[in-house]
Amino acid sequence: MKTKSTFKSMLLAGSMLCMIPAVSSAQEENKTEQTTTVAAAPKTPNDISKDFTGLSVSPSTLHFNLTPGKSKTMEVKIKNDTKKKYVFQSSFSDFIMGTNGKPVGQPNGSQKFGLSTWATMSPSYFELEPGTTQKIMVTVNVPEGVESNHAAWTVLMLDEVTKRAPLNVNGNANTIALGITPSIGFGVYVYQNPPDHQLEKIEIENFVFSDSTQHRQLKLSASNLGEGIGFCTSYVEITNLATGEQQKLKMQKFTILPGFERVFYYDIPKEMKPGKYSAVGVIDTNNPDQVTAAEIEFSIQ
Repeated sequence: MKTKSTFKSMLLAGSMLCMIPAVSSAQEENKTEQTTTVAAAPKTPNDISKDFTGLSVSPSTLHFNLTPGKSKTMEVKIKNDTKKKYVFQSSFSDFIMGTNGKPVGQPNGSQKFGLSTWATMSPSYFELEPGTTQKIMVTVNVPEGVESNHAAWTVLMLDEVTKRAPLNVNGNANTIALGITPSIGFGVYVYQNPPDHQLEKIEIENFVFSDSTQHRQLKLSASNLGEGIGFCTSYVEITNLATGEQQKLKMQKFTILPGFERVFYYDIPKEMKPGKYSAVGVIDTNNPDQVTAAEIEFSIQ
């Protein structure tokens, strides 16, 4: 296998490519009205997964766009379609984001972009009877002053409160007993993005082709060098330079925070024939006037 590549980065102005609103990931990135439903838990001797089916939270993301000195309240709903009563507690958890889009928890208030210091929720503790829905009101109050005119983010955590059952241990003095109490939790992303923070500095840092005995792959790295939170879409189009045949690889929606980098991998179909190809990697931002793209040429022999 020989690879010949030429990397070109470009900024496409205007509406040459449509902007598709992206949503936030990891429980990454969903439309405001989208509902997150709990996946079935692994089976245990008591099959606790049956108890968890039927709990849902919506929306999975809250978007605030406030200027300093302003406040706003939005609601999250948790619905219980089971026959069991649950008890939940609410809290905030600040985070940073890894290159794979997964949140990495940080102590609340330890970083400039932690929204927990500006946010409150009510109630912080509640019971959820079968067949009922509970509203959690989330309020963001941005302090006065230019120093507060920046993006911030956190996660609203809804965690089940459970009581640990007493251990029933049969054994001798050397026996060690470990008790595991299954519980459930939800996370709702909360983003505050000032309206004057335009997302104009998403840059593709690298776009490379790699080949191994297992699979061929394209890797695209992008950084947010601006001040706004980006809700973006990334995709790759491959063209056979000999035949002109084109193929579009799977689209990925993602969030990219100010000062952070995201890395995306695109598997090239195994049935792709030998030849010379051009691949264009595109990042469509939440700014409808700009699209960032990069091009690479490679050969399959």
